[in-house]
Amino acid sequence: MANNITRRQVMIGGLAVAAPLAALGAVGCGDDDDSAAAATSGSQDHAAETTAAVEAGPVVAPRAPHTPFPAEAPPRSTTRVHTIEFEVDEHLLEIAPDRTMLAWTFNEPGEPGRIPGPVVRVTEGDRVDFTLRNTGTLQHSMDFHAAKISWSRHYGPVDVGETATFSFTAKIPGVFMYHCGVPPVLLHIGQGQQGTIIVDPADESLLPPAREFVIVQTDLYPGKNGEISDFAQLEAATPELVVFNGYASQYTGKDALKIKKGERVRVFVQNAGPSRWSAFHVIGALFDRVFLEGIYPENLTRGSQTLNLSPSQGAVVEFTVEEEGTYPFVSHDFHDATKGALGLFTTNGEST
Repeated sequence: MANNITRRQVMIGGLAVAAPLAALGAVGCGDDDDSAAAATSGSQDHAAETTAAVEAGPVVAPRAPHTPFPAEAPPRSTTRVHTIEFEVDEHLLEIAPDRTMLAWTFNEPGEPGRIPGPVVRVTEGDRVDFTLRNTGTLQHSMDFHAAKISWSRHYGPVDVGETATFSFTAKIPGVFMYHCGVPPVLLHIGQGQQGTIIVDPADESLLPPAREFVIVQTDLYPGKNGEISDFAQLEAATPELVVFNGYASQYTGKDALKIKKGERVRVFVQNAGPSRWSAFHVIGALFDRVFLEGIYPENLTRGSQTLNLSPSQGAVVEFTVEEEGTYPFVSHDFHDATKGALGLFTTNGEST
């Protein structure tokens, strides 16, 4: 079992978010039954076996210094059939200044693995042909929440060096999670094997043109640098860091997200967990349109101050800002904002 988080590691996590929080203060406030039992067990014995397998593997050098995860949403697709291929990568990944973790990630071939995985965007009624190549050192799998297909037929573990494929039609518009489903699922998601798929509604009038971003909240439980996550902390849901798009407070300073006064801003928000709730809030703005889960007219809410999402839930929020300035976005569970769930929107004097 991995060692507990040390006081030094907690201090490093605190230092990673201290400056942005100061800025925030200045700005403003087989058999299905048998298979199901095995997949949901999440036993510590299994976690210990996984830990031993990882620690027995080769030490992987850290990647290049952190560059911000692209928060801008990919454009709406005009393709009706999507061929998506992910590989598994297990490597050291920076998650805060001077803080790395052993990350298990999904990535497109030839691209670096990051937390979260690549944003997938399709349209209601599109077909997705998916392939997972297990290029890691452990069993991994894929579970798309946007798919209405049999778990027992398609979401089984993929052995090292093997490939699995399946297809589905994206029938429900919304913001959905994807993740590894190999037990203990808590550990695989906690190590970084999760991401977001946006299913746009076929009715384009429901999401008219806007400046669009994707924000994925994740709670992280890194062990010592280069080691597997602390499973006891995972079980207790006491993360060292809670982050947007894989890195503590990354959208601050020169990396703040640029918007314009009077411009419609749309954010696809996903809470990937694995365990913490998200209370997404933009200080100085109100959400004049919110689609919680399915993007349907009957799901539209107006005048929301905070978006509450349980682990795995997704939503769309829209807002405009009426004055030039900086608008922090946080999880209004400030226990998590102090751990890195903080970023900034800024107009930089621009307007529509």
